[in-house]
Amino acid sequence: MQLSCSSLNNFIMCEKTWLNKQLCLSTVDFPYFRTGREGHEVIQRHISKKKLDDRLTENLKGFYFPIVEEKDFDERLKFDIKFGKDNFIGFLDARNDAKKVFSDIKISTKLWTMKKFADLMQRKVYQYAYPDYSFVGITATPDLEEAETKIIPCRPQDAEEARKWIVAGFEAIKNSDFKPNPKANCQRCVYQNSCPESRYNV
Repeated sequence: MQLSCSSLNNFIMCEKTWLNKQLCLSTVDFPYFRTGREGHEVIQRHISKKKLDDRLTENLKGFYFPIVEEKDFDERLKFDIKFGKDNFIGFLDARNDAKKVFSDIKISTKLWTMKKFADLMQRKVYQYAYPDYSFVGITATPDLEEAETKIIPCRPQDAEEARKWIVAGFEAIKNSDFKPNPKANCQRCVYQNSCPESRYNV
């Protein structure tokens, strides 16, 4: 079995999503997904110094990441953690191996706080994959007029929390009967138009 942060988070939200994924049901590309990808691309070019952007010069001054995502599922940023016969994969947004720092970028109408980054399980999983690295969270508004960085030093306790979360996730999926969650918000689910149990537009 192969899991990622997104597939496990979706399963936790509604177990039916795992079955939908295995059946390769069609998904929705929400507008905010596209906005996020566009913002990511500009920021990644800027922090790698491939193409500087004046809107980011002051707020991201001093941050340099030579390895950034240049295509979907960029192999240079992939990690693959083995759990027996299972594996957990993910892709960083940016990495600086010389300084042992990794980064995750969040585009939002409201800038992410330090607490939100600190609580993010995705970041804790990255800490597990890169146990000697520190974290730089980059948060920006969609127009990139506002941007901030949040630095979190290497925290072994986060890596251990992520390991337990992943192990519990594999176990939960293997024992699931994949029933839909009646409290799940189908309107925000990527399978809203293809899931046989979807309550979207009902």
